[in-house]
Amino acid sequence: MSSPKERRLQVVVLGARGVGSGASAGAALGEGRRKVQITLVCPKDRGGEAFGAKVSPWTTPGLDADQQLRFGQSGLHCTFPLGASAPAVVRDARFSESAQLRIRLLASMVPTAPQNSAFGAVAKLLPSALTEGVSQELDEVTASIEAEAAIPLANIVSGRVGFAADRALGGWVPLRRVASQGSPLSEELPLQIWMQMYVLPDHEAMLPMLKAQLEEELARHRKVPKAAPPRPQGGYQG
Repeated sequence: MSSPKERRLQVVVLGARGVGSGASAGAALGEGRRKVQITLVCPKDRGGEAFGAKVSPWTTPGLDADQQLRFGQSGLHCTFPLGASAPAVVRDARFSESAQLRIRLLASMVPTAPQNSAFGAVAKLLPSALTEGVSQELDEVTASIEAEAAIPLANIVSGRVGFAADRALGGWVPLRRVASQGSPLSEELPLQIWMQMYVLPDHEAMLPMLKAQLEEELARHRKVPKAAPPRPQGGYQG
């Protein structure tokens, strides 16, 4: 039997679709780069500082009708320890029932080329390393939350031996669009994010199925028009 210290939450975020499709989302959001941010939060750590935020590279939406994008070559892969090596907050008796996996899609207000012709004109006169650095800094400074979702950890974690939570599967998860002031926005097309959430060693028997599911979705993404190469950013890329 696996020891408790090995227990960990695994999260894979492959991509998003419906980006910038909301009627009230705004033209600037539709043109800007995106990145996904994953945190594990609870009442005693509402910002998720104990685990730290896992983030993807800034990525430009694709050219297809669904405005799809993929975070890195094979998605953003995150690990949150839940055993002996986990942050102290995990040892709280109410952690498992109160914690939530928070997924946020962040949007840069800096339009991408060719829309941002002014920046493009200046960029031609500067070294590429400098313009890339400036662009990344502008992305961070102007970033706002476009959409988010919160999934209870209890819906993912296996509660007893031989029991696998029904959420330990992959697929498209709907996100709630939010305005800059934090109020919900109506939308014409749903904004969704493709992800997998499971706990090891609880769901170890499901790993072959989860791997096959991820490979199948990756194959679909390779068939859609490619977005511009993502810009380097912190976080593990699988």
